[in-house]
Amino acid sequence: MARDLASTSSCGIKVAASALSSTRAAVDELKIRLGNADLQQIVAFFAIEHDAQTLADALAEAFPGVPVSGCSTAGEITPAGMMQGSVMLIAFPREGFRVYSDIITDIDQFGVERATDTARHLKSQVASHADHLDKRNVFSLLLIDGLSNVEESIVAAIHWAIDDIALVGGSAGDGLRFQRTALIHNGRVAQRAAILMMVESDYPFC
Repeated sequence: MARDLASTSSCGIKVAASALSSTRAAVDELKIRLGNADLQQIVAFFAIEHDAQTLADALAEAFPGVPVSGCSTAGEITPAGMMQGSVMLIAFPREGFRVYSDIITDIDQFGVERATDTARHLKSQVASHADHLDKRNVFSLLLIDGLSNVEESIVAAIHWAIDDIALVGGSAGDGLRFQRTALIHNGRVAQRAAILMMVESDYPFC
């Protein structure tokens, strides 16, 4: 079963999941499954049963110096299929990838302006570290509080700022409770927020 809960793509992206109910034990198991890879970024998806701050702290301890962003879910899609109550990590290797990220706070009040500014800033970071911005090798990933009720306006603002760079992502959930979601970003836990990542890769994806 352990082999079914971890996979590695041909470009080096690793995916691992843990069904353990103890958050710290789950992170310990995930560290083993990811091995000693030199990582650029971790994206975490977790059931709301896992305390977000405990998870953020445990991931920071297990993967020191590696940026971590993520959100709570309404089910985790893992290498073993759909799971409930688990923690799942997508780990981008340092070789072949550059990931830039930021958190957008108070999206229900100032979201459009902050989303536009954040998207422009991340796009400029990508451009400053690349010989030329090839949109075939860059995509954006958005995680947003599913209870904010401003997803459409935030997505529209980001699309406007990043032009034709591809944007993928989804909304943070809490099972089907619709009460309280959580996002984590580099040790910080937030609600009514969004996390935007811009990924530049040596591997064309479109």
